[in-house]
Amino acid sequence: LCDIPLEVDSLDGKSLVAVIKNPDLESEHSQGYCWKFKEMWAVRKENWKLLGNPFDTSQRDLVFDSNLFLVNLNDDPQEKYNLADKFPEKVKELEEIYKKWLETIN
Repeated sequence: LCDIPLEVDSLDGKSLVAVIKNPDLESEHSQGYCWKFKEMWAVRKENWKLLGNPFDTSQRDLVFDSNLFLVNLNDDPQEKYNLADKFPEKVKELEEIYKKWLETIN
């Protein structure tokens, strides 16, 4: 979109160009969007986000008391409250999405 040359072989994601150009299209990420940074990983599906092995990258001095942190971004956009214990089925669903994604990048 910006006419910046890229080394396409080093990218491991899916293009959002079609969705950016036409917001009526369904994103290829509608079944879940995953990423990993060092040992931390995340899955986002709809309003839910699950962090695995979370650590604070925001410099807000956040402390995580669990290796799984689930948040509903509609209700908690600042990601302060861990809902993993209250919604174990959602944790399981998002973990499965992450595991499937991990197989595709390894």
